Amino acid sequence: YVEFSVLTAPTVGTSVQFQLIQADDAALTSNVQVISTTDAYPIAALPAGTVVGLRISPTAPYSPKRYVGARYVNVGAIATFAVSAAIIKDVQSVKNMYYKSGYTVL
Repeated sequence: YVEFSVLTAPTVGTSVQFQLIQADDAALTSNVQVISTTDAYPIAALPAGTVVGLRISPTAPYSPKRYVGARYVNVGAIATFAVSAAIIKDVQSVKNMYYKSGYTVL
């Protein structure tokens, strides 16, 4: 699973969709493929502290690429929004996990 934790609630926009992607380059911009995705969440449903789980499909429709990443896609211009992501074995609370200092998910 990938769990996305909302650190700062989104404002102004319409909705947010969370995705697990793979690509040919480290910047995750070349030949991007979406492995798993959530439905669009209205921003009103994403207050700070919300945890969104995304199951990684064991039967992904693509052959593996070198780079894997997590991203969110927003509809509308979101003024503020901060989110972190973690790959986990079982569904759990991201709040109980420890991260290295300065870890960022783009």
